[in-house]
Amino acid sequence: MSILKTLLTAGLILAAIPVHAAVPGPERNARMVAVSSSQAYPARGMSMKQVQARYGQPSSTRTSKGQIKKHWPRITVWNYGSFSVYFEKSRVLHSIPH
Repeated sequence: MSILKTLLTAGLILAAIPVHAAVPGPERNARMVAVSSSQAYPARGMSMKQVQARYGQPSSTRTSKGQIKKHWPRITVWNYGSFSVYFEKSRVLHSIPH
């Protein structure tokens, strides 16, 4: 019975401790939106030809190595200096600003 009382007391004490998490405020979100809207990046689903026509030749490229299967397609990364574009096969997956 004393173990039960000890666990119950410890649980009540731990439940009373305030938990605090940092949440970005609206000013941080506004800055992030302003940065992302001021520079247009390739949209998901664009083809490699469309990206190259709009943004030009990338400064460097990387292609995944290894066996290609239906569930493991080739991933290619094009680096444009201020952002990188990740392709699955020939379509944009993500555009990441640096």
